[in-house]
Amino acid sequence: MKFIATATRKNINGKPDYRWVYMYTNNTPVLFDTEQEALDCAKAICDDPAHGLYAPKAIPADQHN
Repeated sequence: MKFIATATRKNINGKPDYRWVYMYTNNTPVLFDTEQEALDCAKAICDDPAHGLYAPKAIPADQHN
């Protein structure tokens, strides 16, 4: 099973926040071999305030729509 790194993206102008997925430039999600690797990646990205992300998660790739 493969996993993807996700988080919640803060939006502006009163729009709702939305799910963000760590992807390649061709909009294909980056797949990780373990849940921990995906979670570590999501946490590292959320630690940078410039990204405006919070609530890091790792989810199975087959649950990504």
